[in-house]
Parts: sequence; C-alpha cells; structure tokens
Amino acid sequence: MQATIWLKQTLFLCKRGNLECELLLSAYAPRAATEDETARSLFRQLLAEPEDRLFAWLLASRHSEANPVIPSHYRALISAIRNNYLIHNQ
Repeated sequence: MQATIWLKQTLFLCKRGNLECELLLSAYAPRAATEDETARSLFRQLLAEPEDRLFAWLLASRHSEANPVIPSHYRALISAIRNNYLIHNQ
C-alpha cells in the first residue's frame, strides 16, 4: 500500500474517544508510515484495541489493577509512541 494512502487511513483510525490517546497515536502515525510492513501492521493492530486498554497502556505509568500489563508484542511500540510524543512536544 502506498505510504501516503496508508498514512491517511491510519490517521483516520487514530481518531479516538479521548483526546489524549488521539494525540499520542496521531503524532506517531507519520513515523509508522516510514517503517516496514510488519511495523505498520502492528501499529494497525494496536489501533484495533479497545479504547480503555489503549488509554491504560499509553498513559498509565505503572502496572495496577486499573492498568493492565501491556502485552509483550506491544511493549516496544507503546514505548516508541510515548517517546515520540515526548520528544516532539517538549
């Protein structure tokens, strides 16, 4: 899929019910568009997760009952999304 089309579709999928997740995900989408197909696919899988999980994974700092453990296949991606947002919004 052409990177520009992928990015436009992905930015649409980044639209969330809460602004916090939307900002983090939308900021990362252009970076994801430049990565390989496996990385883009994983990002799209993450976008399919329920809103409450995404919120907990992206914004909570520690594991608790309210913050489920991030699945191992998403850990590096979640960390990259957080770091990307922090670097670009200081």
